[in-house]
Amino acid sequence: MSKLGELLRKTRELKGESLRDVEKATDVSNAYLSQIESGKIDEPSPNKLKALADHYEVNYAVLMEAAGYLQSEKKAQPSNVLFLTAQKFTDDEAAAIASFISMLKKNKENMESSNKRKK
Repeated sequence: MSKLGELLRKTRELKGESLRDVEKATDVSNAYLSQIESGKIDEPSPNKLKALADHYEVNYAVLMEAAGYLQSEKKAQPSNVLFLTAQKFTDDEAAAIASFISMLKKNKENMESSNKRKK
């Protein structure tokens, strides 16, 4: 399964939708979507990706990057980005998530620094 296929499948499942549900909402055939999700189509039409991004309420650029059309300057995991952008967070929840992510990054940096000193 391709990175894009996995992202789309996980996002669809998080929304609790079937391939047919997505087809009805986007006019992207369920067979085409199934082939993308399974990795048989690894460079789908950008127009189809746009329709899926709009339906799933995710960043179009994330899907374009996962399909290999764009290069990212940062090394964020698209699946994590997709999951977060597919959610509806309150301002307080978003602030808590940002704080938690900052804490994780700081802990990782501290562990890496500590490991370098041990060597």
